[in-house]
Parts: sequence; structure tokens; C-alpha cells
Amino acid sequence: MTGLNLWKMTNYSVSSSSFSYANTVEGGNLQQVSGLKVTYNTELDASTGKLVKLEVWNATQNAYVPVERLQVYKFATNSYNCCCNAPFNAMATSNLNIPGEVPGRTLPYLEQEAVADFLSQLNGTYSGELQGRLTNDTTALANLDLSQSQEDCLEGLQYWSSAYQTCFNCPNIDNIVSVWERNEPLTGASGQMDDLILRASIINEEDFGVALSVESMPSFLSCSGQNDEVSRFCQGIDAFRLQAGGQLNLDFAASFEDLQAGIVQAVVVIGVADSGNFPGCRGNGVNLDIELQVLPTEELNQLGNIRIVGFCLAALISFSAMGFACWCLIHRQNQSVKLMQPLFLVTLCVGILAGGLSLIPMSIDDEIASEESADIACMAFVWLISLGFSIAFAALYAKLKRVNTIVSNAANFRRIQVKERDVLAPMALLFLANFIVLLTSSFVDPLRYERDSIAGQPWNTYGSCRNSGTDGEVLMWLLFAINAIALATACWEAYKARNVSKELSEASRIGMAIFSWMQIGLIGFPVILLLDKTNTIIVYFIKICLVFFSSMSLLLWVFVPLVWKGEEAESLNTRSTRHGMSSRINHSGAISRISAEAY
Repeated sequence: MTGLNLWKMTNYSVSSSSFSYANTVEGGNLQQVSGLKVTYNTELDASTGKLVKLEVWNATQNAYVPVERLQVYKFATNSYNCCCNAPFNAMATSNLNIPGEVPGRTLPYLEQEAVADFLSQLNGTYSGELQGRLTNDTTALANLDLSQSQEDCLEGLQYWSSAYQTCFNCPNIDNIVSVWERNEPLTGASGQMDDLILRASIINEEDFGVALSVESMPSFLSCSGQNDEVSRFCQGIDAFRLQAGGQLNLDFAASFEDLQAGIVQAVVVIGVADSGNFPGCRGNGVNLDIELQVLPTEELNQLGNIRIVGFCLAALISFSAMGFACWCLIHRQNQSVKLMQPLFLVTLCVGILAGGLSLIPMSIDDEIASEESADIACMAFVWLISLGFSIAFAALYAKLKRVNTIVSNAANFRRIQVKERDVLAPMALLFLANFIVLLTSSFVDPLRYERDSIAGQPWNTYGSCRNSGTDGEVLMWLLFAINAIALATACWEAYKARNVSKELSEASRIGMAIFSWMQIGLIGFPVILLLDKTNTIIVYFIKICLVFFSSMSLLLWVFVPLVWKGEEAESLNTRSTRHGMSSRINHSGAISRISAEAY
């Protein structure tokens, strides 16, 4: 039997005995022993036990040593104890259930024979003196209690074995390691709703299974897995059983919505417990250290409501260009309109209309459009502004060239007829040059809407249209050079026409319009280059102002005097017509009266 049951039998023996010389049943409970030293205190309470010390002879050490609970000891007793002397018979037979214990068997060996055999083996005389195997020590106040229950086990440090009726020390459950997929901190902007994913793996390097549970997790973190079992584990509903050598992959999502800017360090505590082999045993757990770099709230520097200004200016330019074009068509028989040529005026309005419409794609960014739509808007702006202003440049140049040709030939007393097709060639050439460059750029390296972060501020980004490579940049600069040369040429023609006669005074107005363009370009273009591109609203406002003032200055310089002059001429024609009719009526009346008198 084990030391535990040996203790039970001995404790019952000394605790239930009356220790009286009378031959009573209780007195007979005190078992005589050999190979044991039993120390008891008769003054202790029998209900708690009077046994205070129990030792067994160890032949190897040649000494008495304390009984061990689960050490198995061989013992012998008489058959009466085994069969009939309750409760010794139960303790010596049916209660021997701990692994290693074996119920005894009865041998045909009388006690007298056993004593005779023992005495015959002695070389000398047997001494009947007391040997101290049964000792009453009234000074020992603590009874010996080798019994244990599940409640006696230290939580997390010991586990209960019902088979051995014993609390065993928990094994080391510290070989549960964690591995991060990456070591750098998670970075996100404060207030950001999108989640950033970080994966961690938990590996069981023990030779037995463990149960994992989420003990604590910061509110801004959440985890997920590949199946429902992992998901329930992440939600803290069930423990996850990780077999020996197994691996658990967890995806952690960090939400920066409620975090302030700065460095945030967080710990996810994963509890580790036995999954069944050692009930109640726990390891030190796994601490998943997570470092978050919380950036300030993301700044996209989008246009916002100021784009409404761009749409309004585009509408104002468009309605003005279309209005002046309609007026020219309606009053095309007017002498001043004829002198300015309706085709030139309508062409000018078409160019200004196209240039003004460029404010619409300029006002589109990724706040109101998709990335693909923003890319299209970038190229649409360049197409409209380039073709629109090239048409206007060409029309102005053609008109001034025609005037200068007529004036120079008149000065030499030469009659010359300058037809419209003679001056359409430069217009077609400029338009074609712009078209070819734009088409090539659209296929080779089109402008795209891209976002960049401000240096040292990854949370602060701005969007702009740019080429992917140097080919597109070269084409854009070539397009700028073509139109700059066209503008300079038109300025030269305007300078040559500065002293034309009053009948051709429209050339001076066209010249003023061209020079105003030149002034706007010389001031505005360097300003745009010097502006901080990260301040998208200021850059956008300057650009729409340049387009608006360029467009409206041309329309106003050309059409306002023309409309004023045309209306004044119509008023004079109306008065002249009425005066002529009155004169004819009066003259006829006078003739009638004279005739009547003569008659």
C-alpha cells in the first residue's frame, strides 16, 4: 500500500484506541507494529487525529525515515485484520485503488509459526524490552495529516489527481512563444477609421497540449482568425486548445479612431493553461507587446468648398463667351462687326469658351471623384486650356497679321487683298502643334493625380497632377514653349499695329488684350512656381484667377467697345432714317402746296 493508506490505518489505530488496560474493542484497535515508528499524542482530539509522526524502516539507509504519501510499501498483517476486523479489513483490501497498490493475499502461515521462525533466526536471546515503536508524545501539538483534497491544491501551481488523491506540482508551461510577422511599429493617423493588420503566431513548444485564452486586450485592438474557433477565442468566448508543437495565427487590427497622437504601447495578455493533462495548471502566459505610432489626424489638403468658386467662374466665362458669340452672329451685318469679321470674333469666343471650361476639371480632385476620374480630369484640363488658348492666340495673331499686312501695303500705295485663308495657316499650324503634343503626351506619359506626403509629416498629404516620368515633363514644357512663342509673336504683331488709323482701331484693342495676357503670364506663372505646392487651396485659387482674368480681359477688351460702338451706330442709323423720312414727307407737302397754288 501507499504511505497515504498506511497513514490512514495507523491514524485510525491510535485515534480510536482507548489506551486502557481493559480488554475492550476500542482498546484492541491499537495495532502493534514492526518496522514502523508511531508517535501520537493521546491528549489530542480524536476527531482531528492523534497521530503526530509516522516513520518506516529503510534498510538501505539503516534508519527510520518519514513515510511518503505515494511511496508503495509492502506490509503484512494477520488474516483477521484483512477479513473481519473493521475497518482495517476495508483499508487493507478494497480501498487500495491508488496506482501501484496491490491488495494482499492470505497465506497458510500461522502467527505462531512466524514468531518461531523469527526466534530461530536470532543468534542470541530475544530481549522483550520496549523498543519505542509506539510512543506517546504529549508535547507534540500538531497532528500528522497526509490526506489531501482538490481544495488543498494551490491554484495555478498544483493540480489534483483523483487517481492518486494527491495535489501534484504543475509542470513548467512556459515554453509557449510568440513570433511577430514584423517588428516595426504600426503606424496610423489619429481618428483613422481604417484598420491596420498585424499578424502574430503563438507556438506551443511543450510536449503536451495547452489551452489559450485572451485575458486582456486594449479596446483599440481586435483579433481575428481563419475559422470560427479562433474567432470565438478572440472574443473571449472559448479557450483555444493548442496541441504540442501546434501554431496559432492571429491577425490583430488596430483602430486609431480614439487615440491621441504619439507613441502608444499596448500589451495583449494570452493566458496559458493545461488543456486536460494537468487540470488547473497555468503557465506564465504570453504577452504580445504592440507599439503603435499614432500620427496626427490625416490631412488630405483637398479643395473643399472653394471648388464652387471655380465652377462659378467657369460658368461666367462660358456664358460671356457664348453671349458675345451670339451677339456677333445676330449683328453680323453691323459695320463694326463686319470690320472686325464675325469669323474672327466667333473663333475667339470658341477659344475662350474652351479655356474657361478648363476650370471644371481643374476643380476636380479625389474628394469628389475616384482616382481614375481624377486622372482623366488632369489631362482634360491640359487639353482644354492648351487648345482653347491656342485657338484664341491664333485668332488674335491672324487678325493682327491681316491688319498689319493691309496697312503696310497701303503705306506703299499697293493694293492687296488679304483673304481669310491667308491667315488661317498660322492658326491651323499652332492648333496642330498643340494637338500633336497633347496626343503624344496622352499616350506616352499622361498626367495622373497622385498624392505625396509633406516631408517629415506622413499624415499630411496633398494631391497634384504630374507625369510619371521625364518624357511627360519634356512634352509639357514643349507645350508651354509653343504657346509662349505664339503669345510673344502675337505681342509683336500688336506692337506693329499700335499706330493704325482710327478705322482700324480694333487692332489697338486686340493689342491691349494681348499685352494684358502677357502681363498676367509674366506675373502669374512665376508666382505659381514659387508657391508652396502643399497649400493646394492657394495654388488652386491663383490658377483659377489667372484663367479667369486672362479670359475675361480678352473678352472685355474686344467685345465691350464693339458692342458699345455697334449699339451707338444702330442708334445713329435709326435717327438718320427717321430724319430722312421726315424730310421727304415735308418736301412732298411743299411741292403739293406750290403746285396747288400754281394751279
